[in-house]
Amino acid sequence: MGDFKAIGKAFIDFYYNKFDTGPREGVAALFEPVNGMLCFNNSEFAKGAQEIAEKLRSLTFLTITHTISTMDIQPTYDNCILIVVTGALKADNDPPMQFTETFLLRCINNSWLVINNVFRLILQDFSQNSIIALLKRPDTRYENILMKDTEKLTRPRIDDHCQNKNLFLQINVPSD
Repeated sequence: MGDFKAIGKAFIDFYYNKFDTGPREGVAALFEPVNGMLCFNNSEFAKGAQEIAEKLRSLTFLTITHTISTMDIQPTYDNCILIVVTGALKADNDPPMQFTETFLLRCINNSWLVINNVFRLILQDFSQNSIIALLKRPDTRYENILMKDTEKLTRPRIDDHCQNKNLFLQINVPSD
């Protein structure tokens, strides 16, 4: 399969550059023309390059910028490449929003094409200067949790303002 990580990274760089510099429906050419699928925020999926282009054209923002935070790339047993991306996007004058996007790529006629794509916005309420994190195990270290404080990420002070509610932890940071 070659260097799957290099292929995956090159694909993601190309995909988001093409999406951000427009026209965004141009990324439909990166999907398998008949069976490629796109699902955007739990909507009905679009199948095939034509439906995908229509779906992308229907998005209402004029400008968008994606900033990639993490990228996990794995080969699959059937010679595909699975890519999971997290990051932030800024559309028009809206505040930045976190997202995750998953791609399954397959090599068809010496070109890597998207077979499946699932995009999801991660919506959080930062209005109370707090963040909610899922605890994965009892020894989770709270000091590794970052929160949004206006336009920067800061480490919360862990004190009696932390409350463990079932498996969720809400951290409220008092204003200085």
